[in-house]
Amino acid sequence: MDSDGNADRDESLKDLVRDLSGLVRNLSGRMERGQQELVERMEGVEQGQEQLATNISALVTITSRMDSTLSQLHSDFHMSSNFSHRRLMALKNASAVIQVCTEADGTPSVATAHAVHLNGIVAMVTVAHNDCGGVVPPSFIHCAGYDLALHTGCPVTDEVLDIENVADIRLGDSAVAFGYVIENGIPLERGWEGTLVGKLGISQGLAAFRGVNNAIYNLAEYFLSGMQLPGMSGGPAANGCGYLGLAHAKRTDVNHSAFIIPAPVIQECIVTHTMWLKTRTACNISEDKVRFIPASPSCPHG
Repeated sequence: MDSDGNADRDESLKDLVRDLSGLVRNLSGRMERGQQELVERMEGVEQGQEQLATNISALVTITSRMDSTLSQLHSDFHMSSNFSHRRLMALKNASAVIQVCTEADGTPSVATAHAVHLNGIVAMVTVAHNDCGGVVPPSFIHCAGYDLALHTGCPVTDEVLDIENVADIRLGDSAVAFGYVIENGIPLERGWEGTLVGKLGISQGLAAFRGVNNAIYNLAEYFLSGMQLPGMSGGPAANGCGYLGLAHAKRTDVNHSAFIIPAPVIQECIVTHTMWLKTRTACNISEDKVRFIPASPSCPHG
């Protein structure tokens, strides 16, 4: 009996040991799997933190861009709201009334002129037509084929317009002109805005015809609708991108229209007659008095 009982206990102990071993292995496996899951979850947390940091960085970048865009919009609005004023002031500060000649009865014949600067050369630009028989005085150079003259003296204006880079003339664009109207012997400032509505002709040659007071109209000129009045001829014109040229001589058969002599014509005349004109330094004009006509924020070239 005792030997049989011992054998039963031994077998029971063996079974218990096997059960405990299995339980230990099971627990060990669960622990390993738990550790692996914990590691994976920690890695997921780290990846989530990295993604969160990336998202925060992207949000900061977007916010910064929004601030920059809002600032630019505010700046553009401010520039746009002041653009018309700054442009007209640039034209005004480079314009003056000059006496072209004296009529037979002793009355001075005056016109608007504006000062320009091109590659170090300065000139007062005005019209060639006048009330003194249409003869251009010796102090003026007539630019052949156009109602255009250059005064050979130094500019008498506060500033000069730089015309090295000029704006393209495009039909349909709005533009402004500035000049002086003489009433009771007093020069009155006049600025007006119009639209480039057409071209005199398709020829780019020097074919021209004469109108009132020997005013020459060239086929290369453009129409600008507006309020061109006597005395304003010779004033500068500009669109939203810069200097266009010289406004002159209202048509008698088209109400409220002016002609625009394109800037390249003025440039060519200055280059052709450089030897008769003054330099900026000879006229003691400082660089800060050479002005560019401001461009609108919506200018396609600016």
